[in-house]
Amino acid sequence: MGAWGRLQPRQPLVGVALAAVAGIGVAECIRAPLPVLFTVWAVALAAALLRRRTGECLAAILLTFALLHGLRHQWAPGRALMRELGDAPWPARLSGVVCTEPVEPRPGRSVVRLQVRADRLQLEHQAAPWTGVQVAVCWSGPAPRYGDRVELRGELRALDPVRNPGEFDLAGHLQRHGVFCELRSRFAGDCVVKSHGEGGWLWARAIEARAWARIRLQRDLEDAPEAAAVLENMVLGLGGSPGDEILGWFQTTGTLHLFAVSGLQVLMLAVLCAHVLRLLRVPRAAAAVLTIGTLAAYALLTGLSASCLRATLMAAVVLLGLLFDRPSLVANNLAGSAVLLLAADTNQLFAPGFQFSYALVLALMTLCSPLQRWILPWGLPDPFLPRSLWTAVQCARAAGWRAVAGALAAAAAGWCGSLPFSMGYFHLVAPAGLMANILVVPLGFGLLAVGLASLTLGVWLPVAGLWLNSTAWALAKMLLAVVHACAEIPGGHFYVDPSGPWRTRAAEVTVLDVGSGGAVHVRIAGRDWLVDCGNPARYQHVVAPYLRARGVNKIRGLLLTHGDGEHVGAAPTLFGDWPPEQVFGGGVPDRSPAGRAWRAAAHGRAWQVREMVRGDVVDLGAGAFLRVLYPPAGFQHAMADDRALVLVLEAKGVRILLMSDSGFLTERWLAENEPGLQVDVVAKGHHRSDAGDDAAFLTRVRAKAVVIGRRGFGIGAAADARLAEELRARGVAVFLQEDAGAVGVRLAEDGWEVDAQLGDQGFRNRAR
Repeated sequence: MGAWGRLQPRQPLVGVALAAVAGIGVAECIRAPLPVLFTVWAVALAAALLRRRTGECLAAILLTFALLHGLRHQWAPGRALMRELGDAPWPARLSGVVCTEPVEPRPGRSVVRLQVRADRLQLEHQAAPWTGVQVAVCWSGPAPRYGDRVELRGELRALDPVRNPGEFDLAGHLQRHGVFCELRSRFAGDCVVKSHGEGGWLWARAIEARAWARIRLQRDLEDAPEAAAVLENMVLGLGGSPGDEILGWFQTTGTLHLFAVSGLQVLMLAVLCAHVLRLLRVPRAAAAVLTIGTLAAYALLTGLSASCLRATLMAAVVLLGLLFDRPSLVANNLAGSAVLLLAADTNQLFAPGFQFSYALVLALMTLCSPLQRWILPWGLPDPFLPRSLWTAVQCARAAGWRAVAGALAAAAAGWCGSLPFSMGYFHLVAPAGLMANILVVPLGFGLLAVGLASLTLGVWLPVAGLWLNSTAWALAKMLLAVVHACAEIPGGHFYVDPSGPWRTRAAEVTVLDVGSGGAVHVRIAGRDWLVDCGNPARYQHVVAPYLRARGVNKIRGLLLTHGDGEHVGAAPTLFGDWPPEQVFGGGVPDRSPAGRAWRAAAHGRAWQVREMVRGDVVDLGAGAFLRVLYPPAGFQHAMADDRALVLVLEAKGVRILLMSDSGFLTERWLAENEPGLQVDVVAKGHHRSDAGDDAAFLTRVRAKAVVIGRRGFGIGAAADARLAEELRARGVAVFLQEDAGAVGVRLAEDGWEVDAQLGDQGFRNRAR
């Protein structure tokens, strides 16, 4: 073993990369004062220079990256500004340059999102302005362009934290990119473009190249937007959306990586270059230079996205080894590219794309060859038959099987390497992804080749570009058909909750924060129920991610309280994503468009909707049930909020009153017809026309804790604050979702507790 160890090539960059990762982790976990960290780094650097030993050098590298991460993230100017702002918004004026490509508003919205590097940020309560900070901006006027110098005024506030479990942490994502605050303008007149062309030259050319390429790829595909979006995403990265349904197919089959220009596309392009240059008999050194140049041009074409730059750098490090006639040590090259990336931006370590890329390469390095050796004997002729005696058919079959075995091994290794991250980030396990990747990667390879050929030849031969786009249309349709088929495989994917095995609570109720709408998740003995589901936008960004994060694969029942679109507007979409076993609606006739829409969707699936009125009971299992208190049969009222179902959940000896958007009329009716009603927890929204809320009803039912939903656009916040103050004076724990976010009620044999997503507010009630 000793002689073998001495023969192994040295890979020093592996240790450097590990030291860099450790240093960033230390700076993230231990926020030491900057003078202390600088002093320790100086001592370690001096020791490394004087002693020149491996241990001292690695320690110096570790502390160097710790210091870099601290300077760029922990002690960034934007973080100091965030601490200065606190929780309250402040009037501010901003002058600076647009440093990102503006994001167009969603349909029905007029606000453009962008980032500005501030030359001058003046807060109303401060005399000295802030400079050099990067600020997220909600722009209300006509959209500016990258590099425009702008001036605007509005309210500056810290980024909103995650308000619901499973929701995308936009604040954390932006903070990793140096953005800690957001300026929201109210009127178009508050936003002024002063001049143009002050951004970085290279980034401006990249944006122009991407726009040029997008126009070329969409030619002759105007009547096929789905195929055009797939082609654009495959060649240029995630841009135009082919639709939520199609994105769902790619996500559930584990093939969404095709829509982000990363290692796969860069590898495909490098392989194409290698084949073309080999046919042209280009020398190896020149071929390496040309391939690196092609990859750099492709990175510019894709807008210099972080994932493409990362993959291009990894490929360039390997190709440079060939250029200088050095042996290609994959682990060493991989570690070297990681060190360069982390030196440029230490926050790359926390980017899912960075973690996915390196984990996949490591998985392919360690697992692909053993898996291929294990699979290969399955399709080869009898191993005792000498190769010289193989027939032509056996030779052809063996060659074909080697290709299949290589594809199977690569797919299995990639699936295993991505599994921990798929579970951690997307809460998804997709066995169908093995088959899907084997089928779609060759189609993606062809689609990328045809798309790049269209961009290249279409400049000189427009007719050839149109013909190639038609070929790309056919390949995109085939790819969509394969992904759709794999997505429909029973058991092809399922969601998992990584914390599930360690949960000990027997039952729980989560009141999600979906703005002025409503959505309540009930889990009893492992069975999942949903009361309302929010509007389509809130469903996509809050409810669906929450259900995935909680490992929900089947909804036993969906109860829709009334026809308000903010509560039930997403029901038709939910029917496709998580088809419920039972659907319950209010027994009172509902004439609202949202109510008619979800009933039509249910009837279109031949589902029986159970109409609920006072006295009806839904058995949730494990001794828990939902009982309908209101409305009574035959009740008539014009306003939907006055017809909303009022439910009481009884489980583990705890009673939870779910009031939806009920108002004074419902409260008065309950007081007259349920005089002995007593509950432990109340979850309530807001009536459409009630000016405020009366604490008398909540006091009458003797609630120990009350969850009050948010109002639309902050209207009536003062009334909620007065109600909360009055209830707290009476000893009631009040959770305003404006401040608390989602609120969870956990039930157990020894009592129950209420916890908020935001802050440290909580309530405990122990059984006697």
